[in-house]
This record gives sequence, structure tokens and C-alpha cells, in this order.
Amino acid sequence: PSSLKIHANEKQTFSFFFTARTNIPGDLTEPSQEPWKAALADFKQARDFHNDDNSETSLMQEHLRAWDSEIWSKGNIQINGNDELAQVVQSSLYWILLSARADWPWSLSPGSLASNAYNGHSFWDCETWMYPPLLTFYPSIAKSLLQYRFNHLEASMAKAKGYNQCSSD
Repeated sequence: PSSLKIHANEKQTFSFFFTARTNIPGDLTEPSQEPWKAALADFKQARDFHNDDNSETSLMQEHLRAWDSEIWSKGNIQINGNDELAQVVQSSLYWILLSARADWPWSLSPGSLASNAYNGHSFWDCETWMYPPLLTFYPSIAKSLLQYRFNHLEASMAKAKGYNQCSSD
């Protein structure tokens, strides 16, 4: 609908689906498949799978089970006695994990996926603040973050040398 009117004290439930696929090797079931077609197929599968959120087989329940068994079971930061701090830490780790992949050497911006304020630039914030928990709990993801730096080291040194900030040694 183009509009929806919800009355006071009326309960409405909305479900939003998001799928993403890339052309990163291994991200597509069929290498010849276009990413947008794979994402659309994922969307249709998610939509068809979606049931009542209270169902044991709902898409949300499957999502939560997958995060528990495939992500949080490998490492997590638990904070007792301060629910607000626990939520902030858990959310931060969640956004970092959404933004990094073990199979794709790329860095993280300070805003991660939560913001495009840095326009794709990566700073040392990644290695200073985001890398330590990843190294502890998710070493393969941490390795991919450092691989990004190694992959761009030569170009970075050339640029620094152009600004007289790096010796040729």
C-alpha cells in the first residue's frame, strides 16, 4: 500500500527482508549467475519461508539459530549488571561482524556499515579498536583485515613517499 493508517493502541507487525549478493568469488551458487538475480532468488526464498514470528520455523527463528550456532558460539562478550552497556557492546560487535568477511580482504571504516560518512576510507581505527575482539574470537576475519593492509602496502608507501613521509628503505 502507498499509505497505512494505524490507530492508537492498535498493534501492527511489519516484516522487512534484505538480501545481498556480490561478485566476490564463492558468494554465488552458480559462478555465471548475476549477483542481483541471486539476491532476488534469496529474497523470494526468504519471503516464502517467512511464517509467524512465534513459529519455531520462522525466518527470524532460523536467523537467530544461525547467529547462535555459527557466530556467537565462536566468541562473544558478556557483560553482567549493566544492560545498557551490554547492549552497546553487543550491537557494536554485531555491526563489525556484518561488515567483515574472512574470504574477502577488506578493511572497515570507523562507521562500519552503520554510516557512509567516511565515504569508504579506512583508518587505523580498524586495527586499533575493531581488530582485537576479532582476533580473539574470529581469527580468520581478523586475518582478512590485516591482509587488506598488506595488499595495499606498496601503494601506501608510494603515496607517503610522494608526501616525503616515507623513506625508500
